[in-house]
Amino acid sequence: MLPKQHTDKSDLIDRKIMSILEENGRASFVEIAKTVGLSQTPCAERIKRLERKGYIEGYTARLNPGLIDRGFTTFIQVTFTDSTNKTFQTFSDHILDIPEVIECHMVAGMFDCLLKVCVSNMDEFRQVLLEKISEIPGIAQTNSFAVIEDIKTRGRFIIP
Repeated sequence: MLPKQHTDKSDLIDRKIMSILEENGRASFVEIAKTVGLSQTPCAERIKRLERKGYIEGYTARLNPGLIDRGFTTFIQVTFTDSTNKTFQTFSDHILDIPEVIECHMVAGMFDCLLKVCVSNMDEFRQVLLEKISEIPGIAQTNSFAVIEDIKTRGRFIIP
């Protein structure tokens, strides 16, 4: 399913607010208001509006995968047996139930989906691949790519 798109434009202050929150989701209304040149109440109202309209989807903590025993990352290319909605829906239903899959993207090109899997080690990855992912009906082939080193993992959007 494609993400909800908005056609209305945010103004320069809204974009500054989003940029600040993307950098630091714990920034206070006071800090943000001071940075964008507003008083606290109008700033808070803008943030609430951005949340309501879906520009801000939520706030989370970024965890260190290595410190929580999830430092072994692998990307998996998945090719389906066919390109029907039923195959994709079956795959989607199953993949949502696999907690080790932290991202799943339907893509155009040489394969159908790209998965990001984070586990503790190669043995756990093998188990997830063979016992969970490969058992999903409609998968013709998978190709796995173990990450050797993370160079950039937490990019930020460039907000024009």
